Amino acid sequence: MTSGTLAPSGTAATRPRYYNAVWWWHFYAGLIISPILLIMAATGGMYLMQPQIEDALYGDRLYLTAPYGGPVDHDALIATAAAQLGGQRVHSYQPPHAPEQSAQVVLTTGSGDKLTAFLDPGTNQMIGTVNEDWRLMNIVKSLHGGLLIGKPGEIIVELVASWTLVMIVTGFYLWWPRRQRNQGTVLPKLNRRGRPFWREMHAVPGAWAGLWIVAIILSGLPWSAVWGAGFSATGKALGEGFPAAIFAERPHSVSDASLPDISMNTIMATMADRDVRYAYRIEYPWFANGVFVAMPLRHGGAPQDVAYVFLDKRSGDVLKDLRWDDMGVLGRASSIGVHFHEGRLFGPANQIINLLAVFAVIGLALTGPIMWLTRKPPKGIGAPGVPNDIKVSPGVLAVGTALAVFLPLFGLSVLIILAGEYVYARWNIA
Repeated sequence: MTSGTLAPSGTAATRPRYYNAVWWWHFYAGLIISPILLIMAATGGMYLMQPQIEDALYGDRLYLTAPYGGPVDHDALIATAAAQLGGQRVHSYQPPHAPEQSAQVVLTTGSGDKLTAFLDPGTNQMIGTVNEDWRLMNIVKSLHGGLLIGKPGEIIVELVASWTLVMIVTGFYLWWPRRQRNQGTVLPKLNRRGRPFWREMHAVPGAWAGLWIVAIILSGLPWSAVWGAGFSATGKALGEGFPAAIFAERPHSVSDASLPDISMNTIMATMADRDVRYAYRIEYPWFANGVFVAMPLRHGGAPQDVAYVFLDKRSGDVLKDLRWDDMGVLGRASSIGVHFHEGRLFGPANQIINLLAVFAVIGLALTGPIMWLTRKPPKGIGAPGVPNDIKVSPGVLAVGTALAVFLPLFGLSVLIILAGEYVYARWNIA
């Protein structure tokens, strides 16, 4: 950490000895993760607004021009979609959960396209379709979770999220007031110019939004590649996670294999008897002796009303009916967390506050590089200077170790950075 050449601006005498070392890590981390952080923030903001975006794009298919009345023939709706689209395999069926809503059938056609068909339950007519491969929110979700490149992208996203947490911790340290003042601490000094202005617009909003951003990131970690796998394994080992049937160990149909599959009308009658209050879709079996599963929809209701119902595909017997009380402590925490993360835990206020935090992240990811460009010398990168004789205190080492243990990808990346710096220093000496 000795490559920096610029002295820090401001009252250096009031700063702790470790200020520039913390700044060094904050500086480099910000430059490296800002581009991907912008992608994650933009797509996260869009995903927060999914209901509004979907209504704007597909409202003419999601909602009926006139509410339907009377019983719904669910099997007829599925048959209509399959016949008109040449369906080769049905993936799921989403019944209407209100009289003004259409029914949805997701299927694969003979040409290999995966389509959602929207149907009027009252007339049994198809309203329209959407290609799932090009559905905007599916693309947004894939970008947000894995940058459209699968598992490597998921790891990169988790690494950036981990470093963002570290950025917030170090940012709080840099912002923390060392003397009594309001301007520049609680409120930005808007009368400044150049780099000092951009520092005010970076540090103060970051301090205000920091804790909420931390909450959003932490609530998303249970669904990440590495941290999430550890969280899931811990929940399973302690018996306090999600029931294995929900995601990992689906039940198998045990009825006579010579029997035909049950009808969707029979499934819907069973669901009505089960008093499932949370909006859901019915997933079709995807392996030989698989089961029909009622899976909760996003924006389907309160976490406490969530339900996962597994039905034998031939007999229609309910093999498992998992509710809130069947989840462990970590499973419930994760469920509440995902509701909070997606802006649906406490109504529109959750969505609005999370969206403001997203705007704050975008602002931080933009003002940080702008600050760097305003202080960068013609030659060199312009990193903060760090004394060669600085030693790590037990407190700093404890905080860093705790972060590295809690965020394994962050810890691994720090080890790689330190090893690279050691090799570089040895190479220069040689």
